[in-house]
Amino acid sequence: MSIINNEVPNNKILLKRVTVDPNDKEQVENFNKNFITNHVFNQKVEIILPIKKGANEEEEDNNNNEVDKKSQQKPKIKGSLLSQASSSYLLVEGEFTSLFQEQSITPLPSSSSSSISNDKLLGINTKQLYYQIETTLDLLLSHEFIDKYIKNGGFYAISQLNFIDSGNVVAFLPNSKIILNVDKETYQELGLLGKSSVFKNLQRYIITLDMTSKEFQRGSKSYTRLIWSLKDRLSSINLICFYQKPNSTQLQSIDFPQGVKVLPSYNQPTQEILNLRLPTLNIINENLNLNNSSSNNNNNNNNNNNNNNNNNNNNNNNNNNNNNNNNNNNNNNNNNNNNNNNNNNNNNNNNNNNNNNNNNNNNNNNNNNDKDIKMIYNDFINEWIEVLGFASLGINLNQAKDFEIANSLLSQCPIATKCFKATQKGLISNSFILELIEKIKLIISKGYIEYGVLNIYGFADTPISWNSVEHNFLYGGENDQSLLILPNNKFISSNLIGTYDYYC
Repeated sequence: MSIINNEVPNNKILLKRVTVDPNDKEQVENFNKNFITNHVFNQKVEIILPIKKGANEEEEDNNNNEVDKKSQQKPKIKGSLLSQASSSYLLVEGEFTSLFQEQSITPLPSSSSSSISNDKLLGINTKQLYYQIETTLDLLLSHEFIDKYIKNGGFYAISQLNFIDSGNVVAFLPNSKIILNVDKETYQELGLLGKSSVFKNLQRYIITLDMTSKEFQRGSKSYTRLIWSLKDRLSSINLICFYQKPNSTQLQSIDFPQGVKVLPSYNQPTQEILNLRLPTLNIINENLNLNNSSSNNNNNNNNNNNNNNNNNNNNNNNNNNNNNNNNNNNNNNNNNNNNNNNNNNNNNNNNNNNNNNNNNNNNNNNNNNDKDIKMIYNDFINEWIEVLGFASLGINLNQAKDFEIANSLLSQCPIATKCFKATQKGLISNSFILELIEKIKLIISKGYIEYGVLNIYGFADTPISWNSVEHNFLYGGENDQSLLILPNNKFISSNLIGTYDYYC
């Protein structure tokens, strides 16, 4: 896996490139961990799929264009999304409709103490279900709730309506830990052990509570003091949350303690077909120099192998010649041996010098290649992110604007492509994102699309970003990711974070 860091105004973009063997369980697990599941809180997920046309469909489009010219004066009948699309579009849409379908059921009523059983969730797509709650933290830290939902892992919750740079924020992680990012005044009032923020310009403190620790066992002094501090010195907060058992893809209902105000909610899905100017797979490969870089590596390896073979052959010939000379010149052993030793030493020294020079040249060439590749990737990152920004907003730019925008990647794709674009917004589980990735890989293998784009947006006021690293808002609170899914299980990930944020 290669990682390239690119500084842009007020942000950092980290580009990671990796190839994953789907039959290698360890590679798949590492990919899921390093690219997806280490980012816990996702506010929005978006897929953009440029649909690939077959030869028959291109002929149909040409014929339809001629027919349209003759029938331009006839009024057009507004049809459904399905009726406007051709067969490839229908196949792509059919794979994702169930995942981005809006819930049409009657919303579940809110209550002060939720006891929503799984029976009431029948017929609901639980992948879109989460809870909005208002509570004091001590209620969620009752031993019954800890034992059932927190201690065993799988409870996700993040505070809302509070700001990371000026208020107090809380997050429940699926590894049974609770993180409080609080201001100096609240930290002093709580009296709980924590540490100062890594962002030295802010007077903020981080308190981490591990609910699997013996320190917080039932009846312990530390647990009693924790409940007392949270109950009397911290006001009620608003959180959104869901519960997902470890190693499960389904979200489960939650029985909240008495006194917790609960409103079950659903992620808001959208889906549409748009004409967007996106680069083809060939253009992406050319800009990333993927094919050339791989061929250069192969050439270098072949040259090294050839050099090694030549050296071995030369050594063998020298050995044979030396042996023949020794056998033929038995009478002059002393003189010949001395001469041969001197010659052999000189030859060895020359060979070593040549090898050192070759190694230095190879190292210099590799360093130059690395710099060139980094420049190629940096240029690609900036232009690719800009193109994705237009696509995410559903903007199909007029070609006349290319000179004004000055994006070379955009100028290489003058013709718009029909794209399937779908989103979900709310509190998105990582299991849902992994399911989307598998779906996109499937339709790439079937030839419906050349590649797929999956955009993941984090919460601006989350206390952590990737790998539970502390997060700060600064100018925009970015902790977002764009995953480019290519054929043959190749992935290119662009991670956007704030300038002063850290990444893993």
